[in-house]
Amino acid sequence: MLMAKDERVAADFAWWSPSQPTWRAAQTLSMAKHLGVLDRLFWGTDYPFCDFDSDLAYWRSIPVVSARLGLEPAVTDVEIEAMLGANLARFLGIQAA
Repeated sequence: MLMAKDERVAADFAWWSPSQPTWRAAQTLSMAKHLGVLDRLFWGTDYPFCDFDSDLAYWRSIPVVSARLGLEPAVTDVEIEAMLGANLARFLGIQAA
């Protein structure tokens, strides 16, 4: 809710690991999209506590889960890919790789 009140506030998902149910992440990201803050959410790895590849696979599975649950607004592949890097680059004013 704080992010919705102030566009200077952003957050990361480094703490959110694949041990959390995907439906919960899908619901959280759908709410963030509803609030208009999804573009200020950033992914960060918790390596070595979480395996990098399984963490990426977890986040990339969210659009399928979002669609299966019928969440509105649905979280898309494009939005997940942005959360994995482009959102942070844009927020910091740097060129994404």
